[in-house]
Order: sequence, then structure tokens, then C-alpha cells
Amino acid sequence: MIRFLFVIGIALSVQAGGQTLKYYPHIEPIVLRKCANCHQKDGGGPFLLDNYPDLAKRKKMLYSVIQSGYMPPWTADPHYRSFANENLLTAGERDSLLLWLESGAAKGKVPKEIYKVKEEKQRVAPDLELSMKEPFQIPGDGKHHYICYKIPYELPGDAFVKAVLYKPGNPALVHHASYQLFGLPEGVDPTNGPDYYEFSADSIERVDDERDFKYFGLIDSMGNAPFPVFHSGFLPGNGLQQYPDGIGFALPRKGVLLIRSLHYSPTPIPASDQSKLQLWFADQPITRKLEFAAFKPRMAGDTIPADSIRTYVINIRTKGDMSLLHINPHMHQLGRSFKAWALTPTGDTIPLVYIPQWDFNWQEFYRYKRLLKIPGGSIIHAEAVYDNTTNNLNNPNNPPKSMLFETGSMDDTTEMMRLVFLYVPFREGDEELSLE
Repeated sequence: MIRFLFVIGIALSVQAGGQTLKYYPHIEPIVLRKCANCHQKDGGGPFLLDNYPDLAKRKKMLYSVIQSGYMPPWTADPHYRSFANENLLTAGERDSLLLWLESGAAKGKVPKEIYKVKEEKQRVAPDLELSMKEPFQIPGDGKHHYICYKIPYELPGDAFVKAVLYKPGNPALVHHASYQLFGLPEGVDPTNGPDYYEFSADSIERVDDERDFKYFGLIDSMGNAPFPVFHSGFLPGNGLQQYPDGIGFALPRKGVLLIRSLHYSPTPIPASDQSKLQLWFADQPITRKLEFAAFKPRMAGDTIPADSIRTYVINIRTKGDMSLLHINPHMHQLGRSFKAWALTPTGDTIPLVYIPQWDFNWQEFYRYKRLLKIPGGSIIHAEAVYDNTTNNLNNPNNPPKSMLFETGSMDDTTEMMRLVFLYVPFREGDEELSLE
């Protein structure tokens, strides 16, 4: 009732000012900021919302998901820790959208400035796109499939990377991917040899550099192996990873992208995927290399019994001071909540991230508003709750079945817990560096 009166109040004030909410100019800016980042060509959304016709024909559905808060999706509690890539509607944006949809979703007059938007999109195209050579054919056999894929590249010279974006070719079936960029010895031709191999779920985390380098022909005649450049991953919901001036990584002239664990969810219908990694180059040299760290609980080979709720923890003591840029918590479908914080040597608590209602289909690399200092000697503590009961609507088993925990597999028929950091060693003044 209160919301209804509030919306009516907006309607009266708009009408009193002689205006009616229209897509142009009132609604388009909200849609481009909060919806079209996923619902665009090659985006993670299942349909387009970056234009008026596609938006208007879905107005009933959009009203429902906006009113319920289901869209736009954002699972991190902003009161515990707010992030730069927060995709929440403000109260004003939400009510404007609902009122516009309620009143018929009027189009309005297309402004001339729309061409400037198109020019801007062209200007920010990636500097390098590393794509699978051919689409991978996913069998329609209802089983999980896992591959390791090699994508070579060669540039005119070394480059510095300031942003990356992993774009699955088939967002509906790409469950996750862990990827690494490597520089190569001069005598290696990465275009020789096979492009990929397929492996089983129980070997997915047993990455073996020596085996993979030999299989893909990446070791030179003197025995020199590739050297690591960058490591990150993709999960449902991930977006652009971008870094402040001077932070990122140097990309050598010749190298290779290895998608070490590309996991496809089961499908009864044959499908294909041609994933790619997009990179944007910095104009100035990178002086601080981005680092990657993944933490997991000590508990391994445990079982989450049917009809039970279990809590697992991570406790890691840091060494030197670090500055966090991104954080990524990870669980599977039994996940109910995930909370992480740091306890400093002086007894202060630093909130890191809190997901009160876990959503398996939305697992962002959360980007802090400013670099977040974690003093050396701090305890990184994380607690993850798993719900293996019928109350968990995402439970893959009905009735519930016992589920293995931390068996060394990332198959979503087992459970796991990870906390990933993207960070740099701390420097004075880092807390003032904006990631907005």
C-alpha cells in the first residue's frame, strides 16, 4: 500500500510537470546502466534489452522481475560491504521503471545523441580477442563435459593489459572456466599440435603443467617451458575485470591462452560453444603485476548428509601487506550463504563480502570501490553454509541425497568452497586508488 501511494505520488508529480515517463529520454539511461550490461549482443543475458522494441515486448515479465527484486541480479549485501560494480537499482530508478511499465511503456522521441552512444561502443572495442579456433561440439548426452583448450597468439610487440573479459560462446551451458595466459620460449610454434583435450570430472583440479605443456607442444628443444603471466576464471554472472592505472599485467609478444578447465553443463540436445577472452591494453606501462590467490577449507573428502545443514570454514593467515581489488566466493547448488572477513593483528575486523542468499547462477568477481588494505598477519576467515534439505529449492536432488564435499572435483554434482583474491602487494596510498 505504501509503495502504491508512493508510485501514485510520482505519477502526479510527473503529470503536474506536464511530462509522462518515456523510454527516451527518461528510461534509456537506467536500462543502459543496469540492464544492458548483460542483456546485449554476446552478453550473459538470454535476450536483448539494449533497445526499445525488445524491452517493450517484454514489459509484463520485466515488471514482475523488477517488482520482486529478482532483477537486476545482485547477491552481495551492500550494507556489509559495498562494491564498485554493484548492480542495484536505486529506489528512484526502480519506481521510475515500474511506473513507466505500468503506464504503457511509451517510447518518446529518439534523440540525436543515440549516435554518440554507438560511436563510444565502437571506441572501446577490445584490443585483442583470443577465441577458440572452432566451436566445440557439446554432445547431447545429458552428461558433464570438461576440456582444456589452447589458444595461441602473436603480437607486433609486448603489451600491457588493463582489463579482461571472458565471454562464453554458449552462456547457458558454460558452467565455469579457469584460464591462464603464458609467455612462450622463442623457439616454440604454438600453432602446432592439438587445440584441446577432454578429461573427466575427477581430474579437473589436478592441473599438471608438465603434461599440458608437452601435450600442446609448448616446450622448446632446450627444455624451456612457458612462463605464467595471468590467472583468473569465469563463473556465471562474471563481468569485466578492470584495473587502475599502473596495475594489470604485461602480455609478452608471443604466448598462449590455456583454458585449463572449461566445464559444460549437461544438455539433452547437441550444442556448441566458441568461448573467447577479450583484452584491453593500457597506454602506459604496468608497474604493478596483478596476483591471484585461491583459498579452500582444510576439510577434504567430507560428506554433507541428506536432510542436513553444514557449515565449513576457511582460515588463512596472510604474510605481507596486500591490497585487494576483486574477491570471488564460490559454492555449488547446496550453498545457502557465504561470509568472509579479515581479522587484523590489532584485532580490527575488515568486512570482505557477504552473500546472504546464495545464487549458483550469479557468482561475480566483486570489485571494491577502492583498493582494500589487508595487513600482513591478518586471518582471512570465511564461513559457508550448505543446505541439503528439501527447503533448498536449488537442491539438485529430490529427495535429498548425501553429497560429497571437496573431493578435488568442480563437478556441480559435488560441493566445494573457494575464496579467490585478485590483489597486489600493498603500497602507501593504495587506499586512495579508486576502482569505480
